[in-house]
Amino acid sequence: MNPTDRNNLRPLLGVGFLIVFILLVSLIPSRWFGIHPVRYSNPTLDLNDVSSPYQIATDINNDGALSWNEIVNETFKSGNTDVQNTPVDPKAIAELNDSNNLTASFTKNLYVSANYLKQNQITDQGSQQQVLDQLVAQEAAKIVPTIYTTDSLHVGVADDSATLKAYGNKIAPILQQLITKKVLTDDLTAINSFTQTKNETDLSSIVNNKNRVDDLLKKLLDMPVPPSALTYHLLAINRVAAYRDNLDNLSKAKSDSIRATIAMGDYQNIVTMDIRLHEVFTQYFNAKNVVFSSKDAGYEFTVGYTIK
Repeated sequence: MNPTDRNNLRPLLGVGFLIVFILLVSLIPSRWFGIHPVRYSNPTLDLNDVSSPYQIATDINNDGALSWNEIVNETFKSGNTDVQNTPVDPKAIAELNDSNNLTASFTKNLYVSANYLKQNQITDQGSQQQVLDQLVAQEAAKIVPTIYTTDSLHVGVADDSATLKAYGNKIAPILQQLITKKVLTDDLTAINSFTQTKNETDLSSIVNNKNRVDDLLKKLLDMPVPPSALTYHLLAINRVAAYRDNLDNLSKAKSDSIRATIAMGDYQNIVTMDIRLHEVFTQYFNAKNVVFSSKDAGYEFTVGYTIK
């Protein structure tokens, strides 16, 4: 990729990230907090505004402990007029019981942490932000990336110039389709639209892009790989898989906003690494003295790549 193209790309990614992050972190479903919906600002959260679970919940089944379901149910039964006549959303309860839902886990820990800070009269913003950072980091650590090994690859036998050129002509179109200016614009537009409308249909282009990237990933996995290109191909597969996984996490913004927020924080780096695959393979083919003509799909590996 040309330096000019990369410089032109940075403002789009940077501005998109800042706008989306600030908006997206405020999308924790308010129905999970009941009487005091959490509001982020810049983006910080005053944990003093989070209702203590011990003030709004009762031990319904008399087992000596407060379950998260009891806390949520009692929140909806509170006397606040905003939620007094609002039935418990079965979907919300199902999401809270989903062990893979990072927002559910985050809000549970948020309740506990807020109560601890209140009991110990810790009200300064620095301590609260430290707690929030730790809670988000705990959830981020639960996102396990898809990692492929050489066992997943189809290793070819031949490693001559003709084989390498054929390989380059197969992989070039995949890399060219992976990240384009339109793809970047569509990704950021979809997330930005969702943060304003909270309409899940606005995420449809993210889902479609995830499926598109998954198809490209399958093509890479099915492709015979010359032995000398094994390391490069494995790198490409894992970077493409990271983008696919990132889009999958972004597509869950409606039901798991914390997961999507974390994914948005990783988006710029993942996309940048995918674009740099062009440089990686250019170096590989140059080292192997493979020259592509203007009629070859792999011509970019000879003259350089320009994002379109």
